[in-house]
Amino acid sequence: MPEELRLIPRSARVPPPTLRDLLAVVFRQRRLALTAFVAAFLAIVLYGLIAPPYQAEMKVLVRRGRVDPVVTSTPSQPEFEREGVTEEELNSEVELLHDEEILRTVVRRAGLIGACADG
Repeated sequence: MPEELRLIPRSARVPPPTLRDLLAVVFRQRRLALTAFVAAFLAIVLYGLIAPPYQAEMKVLVRRGRVDPVVTSTPSQPEFEREGVTEEELNSEVELLHDEEILRTVVRRAGLIGACADG
């Protein structure tokens, strides 16, 4: 007697799990889910207490001179005789770094505009 092979068609689509199905898994594994949540929460709190706060440093090079020197046919004397930068000039450069409009321009040109909260 020859054996026949019959293929049984499977359902074409498996329905995606519903919210009820997902919550049923969580409620069945209640203790495991609660333990994982508490462990993650404690790890975040401990990291916040133990880790050092973020601190940025920056060095600013301030020097005299023009970016685009004047080109003439006659040799010219340098515009500034002294090489050093006074504290007053340094403080005015620092004040420029605190200007909101300059910071916005830097953020736009660096392509960080998507990372800003207030745009």
